[in-house]
Amino acid sequence: MKIGEWLKDTRTWRRAAAVAAVLIVAVGWITIDILFQPRKKEPTTVEIPNFCGLHADSIQADEWIDLDIEYRYHENTPAGVVFAQTPTGGSRRRLSDDRKTCQVTLTVSLGRESIRLPHMAGRDVYEVATELRNLGLVVNTVAEPSPREVGRVLASEPRAGESVPKGATVTLTVSLGEKQKTVRVPNLCGLSRADALIRLWLCQLNVGEVVEASSDAPAGTVFRQSHTEGTVVLPGTKITIYVSKENE
Repeated sequence: MKIGEWLKDTRTWRRAAAVAAVLIVAVGWITIDILFQPRKKEPTTVEIPNFCGLHADSIQADEWIDLDIEYRYHENTPAGVVFAQTPTGGSRRRLSDDRKTCQVTLTVSLGRESIRLPHMAGRDVYEVATELRNLGLVVNTVAEPSPREVGRVLASEPRAGESVPKGATVTLTVSLGEKQKTVRVPNLCGLSRADALIRLWLCQLNVGEVVEASSDAPAGTVFRQSHTEGTVVLPGTKITIYVSKENE
């Protein structure tokens, strides 16, 4: 074999060896990638559990659930119990390598909202009632005589400083002012003018006008009065009497 031909064969062999080496390395990398690189999983569909009605402390969520808990007052749900969630139970979500978890927001009850009663004694009843209603409370009033100014709050039930649930009833005892003495109007009909005046005086009442008018009653007797018998009035009230006059 000539030297030229030998050199040519040698170069060809080297090229072939280089190509083979590249192919071997490429096949090796492909094999490693297939055997050892993680493969993406197919997306899976999951169903969101229903957590409503469960106590928050007892919930054990799957690892794909990312729980977010918020707290609110709720009138009908005991404290610590879930009463709402987003997404709702039974909803479906797709999980994949790009989205491995699903966020679920739970709303947990703080129970009924408690309200601390403000100071009320000595204040005007309308002012107190407005404040209590604005706090979400129901107001009931009971009035009784008192040396305090009319319309002032004397006491409350429950008392100031106590905590009550929203919607509770607060009873206010309100001053009517000093108790005033009252008297009842007597029956004056059939009495003479003089006797009627005496009876009014004995009952702590005053005579108003004395009107003489014609009637079937005997002359000089009372046949009518401005306030009927039994009417409750204050002492000193003036009572008008009508006296029968003589027929001409």
